Amino acid sequence: MFSFQDLKQEYSELWTSMVISTSQKCADSIARAISTITNGDNQARYKQVTDRTGVPWIVVGIIHSMECNCNMQRHLHNGDPLTARTVHVPSGRPPNGDPPFNWIESAVDAVTFDGLAAVKDWPVERVAYEFERFNGFGYREAPGRGNSAYLWSCTNHYTKGKFGDDGHFNPELVSDQPGAMALFSQLTGPNFKIEAPQPNVTAEVVPLMSDLFFAIGPFELLPTATSKPGDAASPEVVEEDEPCRKIGEVGPIWEIELPDRTTGQKHGFARGGIFKRQAFDPDVNIEQFAQLCLDAAREYKTSAYHLIALSDLDTGIHNVAAKIGDGAGPFLITSVDWANTIAPGGTGLVPRQRFDPYRQPFVAAQMAAHAAEVLQANLPNNRLPTSAELYLANLVGASHAINILGSPDGDLFTAIVKEIGAKADELRQVWPWVFQDQTDVKGALVKIARRMDFGYARADTLFKRVEPDLEIATAATTGFASRLEKQAATEWEFFGEQARNLAGAETKAGHKENEARVPPGSGEDYFARVGTYWRDVTGQLIDGRDRDKPWSAVFISYVVKSANPAGRFRGSARHSEYISRAINDTDKNDEAGYWCKRLNEHQPAVGDIICWAREPGVDYDHQKGGDYDGHCDIVVEVRANEIDVIGGNVGDSVTRRTFARDANGFVRGGHIQGEDMFAIMVNRIP
Repeated sequence: MFSFQDLKQEYSELWTSMVISTSQKCADSIARAISTITNGDNQARYKQVTDRTGVPWIVVGIIHSMECNCNMQRHLHNGDPLTARTVHVPSGRPPNGDPPFNWIESAVDAVTFDGLAAVKDWPVERVAYEFERFNGFGYREAPGRGNSAYLWSCTNHYTKGKFGDDGHFNPELVSDQPGAMALFSQLTGPNFKIEAPQPNVTAEVVPLMSDLFFAIGPFELLPTATSKPGDAASPEVVEEDEPCRKIGEVGPIWEIELPDRTTGQKHGFARGGIFKRQAFDPDVNIEQFAQLCLDAAREYKTSAYHLIALSDLDTGIHNVAAKIGDGAGPFLITSVDWANTIAPGGTGLVPRQRFDPYRQPFVAAQMAAHAAEVLQANLPNNRLPTSAELYLANLVGASHAINILGSPDGDLFTAIVKEIGAKADELRQVWPWVFQDQTDVKGALVKIARRMDFGYARADTLFKRVEPDLEIATAATTGFASRLEKQAATEWEFFGEQARNLAGAETKAGHKENEARVPPGSGEDYFARVGTYWRDVTGQLIDGRDRDKPWSAVFISYVVKSANPAGRFRGSARHSEYISRAINDTDKNDEAGYWCKRLNEHQPAVGDIICWAREPGVDYDHQKGGDYDGHCDIVVEVRANEIDVIGGNVGDSVTRRTFARDANGFVRGGHIQGEDMFAIMVNRIP
């Protein structure tokens, strides 16, 4: 696997020196391709994929042109027909749903599966890298093949040589298709850079107004509603900078209350036309807010990253109010939600503090923790909810979200109306982006998750600023690492908690990969759960009764995916592929969810992944091109001298094992229980 940093300079040099071929054949083929890509209907569909994934529509359109000449009846993955799952690499996509597939749904799966949705910045070098990675690095894997026809055909950087229909490279074949970079240059110009999509404040908000008023100038406080200014021998004059609260009205006269240093408060009357309502300052001290989110998350055992992402998505972390309804503050918390959350006591908060942006994180944290608890109890296999599912629960309530999630292919707005009635119209007016260009529930969740990714990235930056010594693994105990640990534990518990001690001896036997439930129908069969791993990761119809199919890699991939890695981990049916990818990404690719270190370079943390070789000649520096028999386990507990890990297909089950740490806190590697432990993949996902 070649990393972006490895190839960035090469792409830059090729791009700046590129000249489009002047042959009539190339000119005609480029013109036809661009006309098809920019066709109104096609472009509109590409932009829908952009809305849901963040991948620029030009990139989507060029890939579609390269794979199947923009045929909307074929998968973006590889040009296979939409009437079935993909057959060619990658096969079995999309893994969910039934054919015939909708083109947009398939395209979203394609760019997400291939990692394009995880890219946040798109300079031209990155565009070239993603085009080549999507097609494959086959041109680089043997000497003498030259530049990729997929990228550089119809330019001065390509003459001949391409892969034929049989999948073999033929040095004499000449591509008759314009290369992706030739198309890109004609669509954008030589100095073009695609800006990373940046979300704006996505809820419809207005300034937050308080119940306090200020006069436009000094005024006389009257003792009664019928008193006249100047009647009193010693009139009491109130300055314009003194706040007052409206108590009632007598015609045009207001009864008001003001603070008094002696009595605490005083009452009087004044003409109402001289007052203006106080608006809260919308600006929030971001560092202070981030620190309070960390404190609240620790207190209520939820994710500080989720709190930042939630506020960032709705208000841009500003103290504002919803355009409709009474949602207010950085989290747009309603008076009802605030009252219900503080009612049990223990918070020390009162209703008026809802408008204080520095109090809101503690109520938002309790709401998130409660929603997560309710959702997890009702989601399949009691898995943890994703950030998008929690966001939906924040909009409609956890119990309503459960019912909506039960029909992923159903119309989102219709489902919300069924749950909360006319209030759904209010939601659509305050959060229009949730409902725009999207009709089904699962599509809305993809869009929400994509937008929340920006908030997670912002949280990572903020937390490093307010707590410089905060380790990612520590911060993530309420984030991805915690979700990963809980998901692994859920699978382990399902299989009966098979365990091995430090010596490798089995201390408890669990259910095996090919077992059925006893009695029949009493729950999901164990062999079927293995089938779930295969289908979710590869789309293949394999289960635990296929004893010749090792499933430990799809287990790891399934568990990581279920923990919502925000597109920063690409699973595989082979451990060696993502181990080698993590090694290549280390210290080069900041977008990668995992880097890989030697065992003596990193002390283990929950959420890390232990790497093994199951054949000779493999270690950190010798990866055999990422093609070897390996194994991985997820770190789920770290103690002073030991770690516990959970892995699949260990003893034909999901097994928890214990391994030792050395005096420096590193995992002791070497030849253990018949395998070679040689590296540790370091979690970098918040």
